Amino acid sequence: MTGSEAVGVVATETDGRKLRAAERREETRERLLAAAVAVFAEQGFQAGTTKAITQRAGVAEGLLFHYFPTKTDLLLAVLARDPLQPAVERLLAELGEQPVAEALPRMAREWLRVLRGQQPIGLVLLQAAHADPQIQAAIGASLQALTALLAGYFARHAATGELRAVAPEAAAHLLVQALCGLAFPCAALSATDCERLLEQQVDLLLRGLLRRE
Repeated sequence: MTGSEAVGVVATETDGRKLRAAERREETRERLLAAAVAVFAEQGFQAGTTKAITQRAGVAEGLLFHYFPTKTDLLLAVLARDPLQPAVERLLAELGEQPVAEALPRMAREWLRVLRGQQPIGLVLLQAAHADPQIQAAIGASLQALTALLAGYFARHAATGELRAVAPEAAAHLLVQALCGLAFPCAALSATDCERLLEQQVDLLLRGLLRRE
């Protein structure tokens, strides 16, 4: 083996070790986040301890602070994994040019499905936001991103004449507020009643309150 070949082998082995180490770090981080979601959902943000999280993740307690210096950092990382925006982006791409009257109910049902799946940790995030400005700001930024996404959708369909000439941002805000607001009543309603409420809200958004002569 020549000197250059030996150097190449060493470099390859070094790169391999770095890759495996990075994969292990990412795996540990994901385990911690999954454990945090479970513990916070079961016990709440304040009562859910770092010890409970690391025990569930199967790692040493001190290791958590290597990835997340504070519990707030941990909860912010959980929020960053919120599946709602990716789900809406994917659905908008699938809907294409489908009429809004058909697309909006489907979008709302998907939104409700994600909300119901994330309901326990979602409620924890909202409760924590009352006491922590960082979490409040992060939730606000997430909702703003969703609103901008939907405003663009409404603007495209308004440009074709399909929708009234209303402010797309106002329509997007209304939809976001209505659907996010379902998180609380749906906690006490059956799936059937929650879906019925969803359909009524979507109908109001599409048709308004005033009777048309």
